[in-house]
Amino acid sequence: MLIRAMTVDDLPSGLRLSRAAGWNQTPDDWQTMLALAGNGAFVAVAASQVIGTTMVCRFERAGWVAMVLVDERFRRQGIGRRLVEHALRLADEAGIETLALDATPLGRPLYEQLGFTVESEFSRYIGQPKLEAEGDGFVMRPIDAADLDAIVAIDRHAIGCDRRRLFERWFSTPAVEGMVCVVDGRVRGFAFHRPGAVARHIGPCMADDESIGQALLKRALRDAAACNVYVDAPRNHPSAIAIAEAAGLNYQRPFWRMRRGPGQIASLETVWATSGPEKA
Repeated sequence: MLIRAMTVDDLPSGLRLSRAAGWNQTPDDWQTMLALAGNGAFVAVAASQVIGTTMVCRFERAGWVAMVLVDERFRRQGIGRRLVEHALRLADEAGIETLALDATPLGRPLYEQLGFTVESEFSRYIGQPKLEAEGDGFVMRPIDAADLDAIVAIDRHAIGCDRRRLFERWFSTPAVEGMVCVVDGRVRGFAFHRPGAVARHIGPCMADDESIGQALLKRALRDAAACNVYVDAPRNHPSAIAIAEAAGLNYQRPFWRMRRGPGQIASLETVWATSGPEKA
């Protein structure tokens, strides 16, 4: 088995692996993550076939481990571990101080062995939302590029790193939609939603006020009423969980945000729904 750098020619193979695993990524998602990872994306190859992937999407001096996938025929052979260890070693050499990831139940034991610790738990909800329209008294409008600085500031407060490059990619992707809540001329919260292979993904949804956050998540769910959706809500945020359940969504599974190195999630109480880049 060979581990080498991922190229754009490998994207169809990555998409094949994520589809086989039942993950939600689209071709646009894979292109975005490869752009964010740069030379931090890798594939495992056997008999000239891509059988595994991983990448570290970089945001300043922080990195996000994503897309740890192994072909089902080659699992339980240590390939996932070798891919992640390879990526972590090169991330350390590149001076990335803090590494984070969102771990599924399948991946969590491996990441604990590699020195990652759990910071928080999220719950994934899935279904077709059913929420009646209600007045919330807030001014909301579609997101545009002029909102970028405000969105980055709110996101950085919640996540602990600058994800400007991710939002810039989303602004240039027509399929990604969103809204902002404006109070007294200032953006106080935002919500994105984008298409997926399995369901439309709502998130991130963030706001610096409880009422604004609730209104944004409800509005996003109503906008997606004709779709199957994913909502990944912080387990310790009762309002977000209650809204997902009131919309008729079904709990699917947990996942954990994990970290290796200094730093921490800054303010999860401002998060109503999260987004990876994607789950590890």
